[in-house]
Amino acid sequence: GDRALALFSPAGAPLRHTAPLPARRAHTLRLHSLCADCPPVPPCMCRCRTNLPTSNMAHIPACGAAPVGPDDPAALAAAATAVDPAALQYVDEDGVDRELICPVCIDPLLEPVRLPCPCKLMVCHSHVGQLGACPTCRTVITAGAVIQPMRREDGGDRIVLNMLDRIGVRCIKASHGCEWTGPRGNLTEHLGRGCAHHRCPQADRPAGGCTWAGPLAELPQHVDDCPFTPVPCPRVAEGCEVEQIERRALAQHVADDCVVTLRERRADEQAAAAAAEAAAAREAELVRQRAAMRVALDRVNPKGDQLVRLNVGGTFRATTHRATFTGPRCPPDSLLGALFDPAADRPVTITDGEAFLDRDGPTFALLLRTLVEGRVPAGLSLVQRGALTDEAVFWRLNALSVYSGGMPGIRRVYTQAELDHLIDRCTVTETTARLMERIQPTPHQSRSHQPNAVQSFEGASFAGLFFGRAACTIGWIFHGCDLRGANLDGCNLGSCKFVGSNLTGVDLSKCVFAPHERVDMSNAILEGVRLPRSLNNWNFAGANLTGVNLSGCTGNGVNLTNAILEGARLPKDLEKWNFTGANLTGVDLSECTGRTVTLRKAILEGARLPPKHTWSLR
Repeated sequence: GDRALALFSPAGAPLRHTAPLPARRAHTLRLHSLCADCPPVPPCMCRCRTNLPTSNMAHIPACGAAPVGPDDPAALAAAATAVDPAALQYVDEDGVDRELICPVCIDPLLEPVRLPCPCKLMVCHSHVGQLGACPTCRTVITAGAVIQPMRREDGGDRIVLNMLDRIGVRCIKASHGCEWTGPRGNLTEHLGRGCAHHRCPQADRPAGGCTWAGPLAELPQHVDDCPFTPVPCPRVAEGCEVEQIERRALAQHVADDCVVTLRERRADEQAAAAAAEAAAAREAELVRQRAAMRVALDRVNPKGDQLVRLNVGGTFRATTHRATFTGPRCPPDSLLGALFDPAADRPVTITDGEAFLDRDGPTFALLLRTLVEGRVPAGLSLVQRGALTDEAVFWRLNALSVYSGGMPGIRRVYTQAELDHLIDRCTVTETTARLMERIQPTPHQSRSHQPNAVQSFEGASFAGLFFGRAACTIGWIFHGCDLRGANLDGCNLGSCKFVGSNLTGVDLSKCVFAPHERVDMSNAILEGVRLPRSLNNWNFAGANLTGVNLSGCTGNGVNLTNAILEGARLPKDLEKWNFTGANLTGVDLSECTGRTVTLRKAILEGARLPPKHTWSLR
């Protein structure tokens, strides 16, 4: 074991080894790992699939790849039965014939070869590439020379191989408890069939591995069930980056740590939060609706102490809720609000359970109806509207409360008297302008641009007022105004603008419009409006025409971009009408015609289109 060995590099430089036998064996393995000419043997025990010579099985514990799984039982069996020369334990190594000892590794020969030299020295096949010359006769060995191992077909070689196979060895699993000893030639068969001390590939983990030991036939099934076997996360295809994890930690990983599971859990939590928020919103809306219903029921069915009995002029008697004379429709600074305010300096006088008011009964009845309903009653005549306005003025009621019902953005409320004065003044100005134009015509200056001829109103309320067939209203601008219930019969509205105004219930069919003058109704509220027959170039962009009857109207170039036309009735000829982004839910277009009708991005739920059309729908 302490004999010196002369080794020669390919360049012929000798290398002396005087280290003990185990150290020289380790050195031999290190040298062999550099050899590129060794024949391949079964692959490494891990998934790196590296083909290794028998003497380099020390690669196995150093490889960082994942161990072979039960899906490759052949490779698993080959790795489990592979014999590491360094792990061979000879029963009587000193009794081995010296002719069978390799002069390079000082071990019994493995895959012996005869060197092409006069002395025919036998060495292990794994050392051929490391020798530059024969260690005995110093014959130079040609670099790259192919030297085949000894074969049993040759008589002399068969004798040597049989002698090597009869050398007694212990099982390489002796350290694990196997007590088998026998010929070296039977070791592979013993490992494959007889040895019951094969260990799990996961036994040598640094933090403690599997302790299973058993026969080779049970090893694949054990690896399939071993809790230490690395397996990929089943959700790798969905985005998880964990490709190797111990089977025993897989369930916890999938449940708690997998990024896909965490992403789904966050999505579920967000959905649950959104559902809870929606449920809370629905519950709050229910509470609000119930509260509003209680208020409404209290109004229509009040308690006895909330009732007020009125006697107006001895001709009109009524019983109403005390809240009718409070709130925004009847503010405290009005006469009615102050009269029925319990904290006022002069509260109402109650005689025989009634509050007597010395006013006209029928006119006050209209006012009371307006206060209760929050809007001007429909179908009133001009006389009734005028009387209602005078009654509201007497009681100092804000027309915003009486007529507008709280329309936002109103800055000024006009009374009938103020409107009449305005129209008279504009009429005089218009007449004067015409006379001046006859006396001294001014080129490039139209009548609608004369000084004081055009009036502009923003946030004004004319609700329920009578314009008295005014001819001076050409080009007037009503921006965000309240014209609900206003009477515009006979008014000249050529080139007028009603941007964002509320004309609910207004009859425009009796107004005067020039044939080719553009009227701007963009963003206006036109529910229940009656329109004139000719709508050439009218602009209804963003307007609300819900339920409006347009079936008798004509005109080219009508702009209804983003307009609301739910339930509206349209004419048959829609040539050059633009419905881009309009809401046409439930509208019947089946009998309409027109080659250049635009319906891009329009809402057509429940709408009926003609069977054959060339309209643009995208």
